[in-house]
Amino acid sequence: MRVGPPIAGVIGAALPVIVSVFTAGLPGATRLLGFASAMIGIGLVTRSPSCSAGASREQIVLALLSGVAFG
Repeated sequence: MRVGPPIAGVIGAALPVIVSVFTAGLPGATRLLGFASAMIGIGLVTRSPSCSAGASREQIVLALLSGVAFG
């Protein structure tokens, strides 16, 4: 796994939260802390030790698009 799965996972989980903030309002502090913890956890779990620091622009764009499709 490279840089794609962590980006796609975090975007896929964050997109519904962002949409709900605009449609239903900002949740309480406890829920925001839970959302932030979940985002960090998704990023850490899907990250692999062989993840290279240099990701191409195409890889990042594809990961963002797949995250939006998941969300």
